[in-house]
Amino acid sequence: MVNEIAKILTDKGYTASGKLLHLKFKDYRGKCNWQLLINGTGKEQEAVADEWGKIKLKPFDFAVFWNGWLAGLFNPKGGQFSEHPEGANPCTFLKSLKLCAICSK
Repeated sequence: MVNEIAKILTDKGYTASGKLLHLKFKDYRGKCNWQLLINGTGKEQEAVADEWGKIKLKPFDFAVFWNGWLAGLFNPKGGQFSEHPEGANPCTFLKSLKLCAICSK
């Protein structure tokens, strides 16, 4: 999944290399809010997700939030994602990331 996220972001012109990247976007249905935080640095970073608050990300960690809830946490070796049948799950996240414009970064 990490490689697929990286490919989608690269295709959209985003890179997290050497920085902390924070992207916000709606889901493909226009109902839900997603946030993606990526630590592209070689050191631990503290980031702030709307509604959730502060989160520490180890080097090259990804955190995914859905409507303010932590939905997934990844690193280059793998990770975990929630499996809500209609909400936060890998399919809706990837589809939303592919089809939606990034609201802010």
